[in-house]
Amino acid sequence: MPNAKALSVHRSLYHTGEQTCPECQKTLPNTRALSVHRRKDHTPEQTCPECQKTLPNANALSVHKSQYHTGEPTCPECQKTLPNAQALSTHKRKDHTPEQTCAECQKTLPNAQALAYHKRKDHTGEQTCPECQKILLNAKALSNHKRHNHTGEKTCPECQKTLPNAQALTYHKRKDHTPEQTCPECQKTFPNAKTLSAHKRKDHTPEQTCPECQKTLSNAQALSVHKSLYHTGEQTCPECQKTLPNAQALSNHKRKDHTPEQTCPECQKTLSNAKALSVHKSLYHTGEQTCPECQKTLSNVKALSDHRRKDHTSEQTCPECQKILPNAKVLSSHKSEYHTGEPTCPECQKTLPNAKALSNHKRKDHTPEQTCPECQKILPNAKVLSNHKRKDHTPEQTCPECQKTLPNAQALSVHKSLYHTGEQTCSECQKTLPNAQALSVHKRKDHTPGQTCPDCQKILPNAKALSDHRRQHRKRKFDDAKSSD
Repeated sequence: MPNAKALSVHRSLYHTGEQTCPECQKTLPNTRALSVHRRKDHTPEQTCPECQKTLPNANALSVHKSQYHTGEPTCPECQKTLPNAQALSTHKRKDHTPEQTCAECQKTLPNAQALAYHKRKDHTGEQTCPECQKILLNAKALSNHKRHNHTGEKTCPECQKTLPNAQALTYHKRKDHTPEQTCPECQKTFPNAKTLSAHKRKDHTPEQTCPECQKTLSNAQALSVHKSLYHTGEQTCPECQKTLPNAQALSNHKRKDHTPEQTCPECQKTLSNAKALSVHKSLYHTGEQTCPECQKTLSNVKALSDHRRKDHTSEQTCPECQKILPNAKVLSSHKSEYHTGEPTCPECQKTLPNAKALSNHKRKDHTPEQTCPECQKILPNAKVLSNHKRKDHTPEQTCPECQKTLPNAQALSVHKSLYHTGEQTCSECQKTLPNAQALSVHKRKDHTPGQTCPDCQKILPNAKALSDHRRQHRKRKFDDAKSSD
């Protein structure tokens, strides 16, 4: 100690033996610790008389004043004048310390301040905010989060508006209390500092690579949004306590599982939840879209997507059954109908091989009699009614592939399923046939055993030969009946 008085003060603070707080009975190691404890834990909020900042207690006020309201100190090494002691400390650690090596990863940092930042960012592990239980990536992120979001209400000094925290106050001041700003790079004028900042980060920054997942984002703003959605650490749903991997997943979960039915304001369709409504609007209420490949105008994004998958994709092979489909849209429909696993009918518990079979089963076996609205004919179920209407109440149809005229819509559908399916490969001999009809003829001709005619007991080499032979029997009977008349 420099003198006897300093020694006496030191001993009276640090060598007094344990002290008990009279307010909470906590035991402290000495008088100094007791004083700090009482000023930290047993004093109300304090307002700084210099800048009107609200501090949580007397100890925080004392620290604040010792850092920010000390007058302008001068750096002893370069004579630079700094606004306060905190600025001087930061300046000395940044500009007057040599390179530092991180003891944990051996990374070299340019100065002591950079080292401290690096350690708090990269070597502290996830931190949980004690105020709101949010999980932050590291101690630095926790510090920023608390400084922005848990400062207590703030009053704007310009308009006296009360904001919920310091972050909100900063945004408010930059949005509502700054004059028009001109971008120095493109001279575009913005209404305030906040919009200028967003513009610069969006339009005047190069592509950015996310340090967490290496994804390339178009600009700094996009990177910031990406990190705030996907690299926030696990989030817990406050309603069901489910843990989600990040903020985006939590948002999707809440909109999907914790919102009631929603009605689309455009078409009045009822959707199961807010997420389904959002998806619906993004597909069906986007305004007209132009196909970039053929310039065709489509009614919405969904129609454009269907058009491109139908008209601008090549033949597709189903990975499940090797069937060749004419385009990506047909492949998608095929998979959703035939490769869905075995669903169970909710009415009779029958197991069907796929979703298409279940749909046919329900329309055939679980619908009452149907009356055709055009001819009043009564049909046993919805499936038969549908076939009847397509067969008996549709005009002639022209095949768009080969221009053949078919008598009705059902005939057209059968024709297309036989002759316009794309090439088919025989599963038994790997021969390639031009379409499904040719494959069927080939299999009945080349991959069936000998057949016996039930009319004359003649043995034919295969199913196709039997079919042709029986056709001759029918023709002969018809000719005989005609001659007898």
